[in-house]
This record gives sequence, C-alpha cells and structure tokens, in this order.
Amino acid sequence: MSFFESIGKAVNEYAPDWLLSVADKTIGKVWEGSTGTLNPAKLELVQREAERGIALASGVGVGGKTIVASQPVVAQRQAAAKQEIESYLLSQNQHPAQAGIRVFGVNLDSVEKLQAAVVLVLALGLGAYFVFEVGRAYLSRR
Repeated sequence: MSFFESIGKAVNEYAPDWLLSVADKTIGKVWEGSTGTLNPAKLELVQREAERGIALASGVGVGGKTIVASQPVVAQRQAAAKQEIESYLLSQNQHPAQAGIRVFGVNLDSVEKLQAAVVLVLALGLGAYFVFEVGRAYLSRR
C-alpha cells in the first residue's frame, strides 16, 4: 500500500462528512494544485454522496429498513458505483493514488522524468543567465 493509498484509507474510515468538507476546501486545494489530481477528501465525499443517493433511490429508509431493494442488492450497487468512480479517475489520471509532482501539467511520477525536468530548468536558467550577461556586457560598452 502506497503512502497516498494509506492516507485515503485513513480518511475513509475515520473522518465525518463535515471534516472531509473542511479538508477538501483547505488542504485539498493545496493537494490538487501540487499534484494535479483529485484530493482524497473530495474523492471520499463523492463516493459517500453516491452511496447515499443509491440507498435513497433503492428505497432504503432511515435505520436501514428496506422498502424496495434488499440490503445486499443496495450494497452491491454501491460497490459498483464506487468502482466506477475509481476506474474513471484512474482512466483520466486524476486518482489520488496517481499523485506525483506536477510542473506545468506534466506529471513527474518517475525519477527519470524528475531528472529531465531538473536538467531542463538548469539549462533554461543557465541560458537565461548567459543571455543576461552578454546583454549586460554589450550595454556596458555602449
């Protein structure tokens, strides 16, 4: 289990909805901005909302009393919806488990990509410094 999956599991098991909402609006924005993926709190809120909607549409009342569908059928539908949400996010490269450092929309999820980005930034920085120094030397001679 990766670090990101363990965070998602802890959020899933222990956090009430109001805490997830606060986390989504605060820490979640930092998560989304730095990784480019959906934050674990938002994912859990979406999944819980889907589960509640399925339970309500299936006729499960307060206290788990079944009006239309049986509890196993509802649980099966909820699990299918949760899996559908997960697979969609994975297909769009937006699942929290796929988080990595993203620079300008490029996911730096491997060491090779990170090394290439560092080399690129250094090359651009050195190139800009060279242009600046040449320009300064040229202008100082005028």
